Amino acid sequence: MIIVMEPSATRKQIEQVEKKVEDMGYKTHPIYGEIKTVIGVIGDKTHFDTNQIMAFSGVEKIVPIMKPYKLASKEVQEKSVVKIDDEVEIGGEELVIMAGPCAVEDKDDFYVDFFEEKS
Repeated sequence: MIIVMEPSATRKQIEQVEKKVEDMGYKTHPIYGEIKTVIGVIGDKTHFDTNQIMAFSGVEKIVPIMKPYKLASKEVQEKSVVKIDDEVEIGGEELVIMAGPCAVEDKDDFYVDFFEEKS
């Protein structure tokens, strides 16, 4: 599930909510956005008391996520950027097109051809 904090929520309010959730036996995954902060709650939610969390100042709403891949879901989308050799950023601002060796090519031939053309 996701705990959505109000845009005006302070860092202290966010930390209080995280501490309460962790005291309840769950792991938290906070995501600090430009406008709002959301806290991903990880663990079995069958006995999760949403009323306790909604009572905290700064909590806007609680959104259940039923998908097994919570951290990769659109509800918890966190932008990831992977740097390769300090030259290429995958997930950054620029479009990256990747291609690999064909099933009939030899892996070593691909790397030799690619890097020789680049040099």
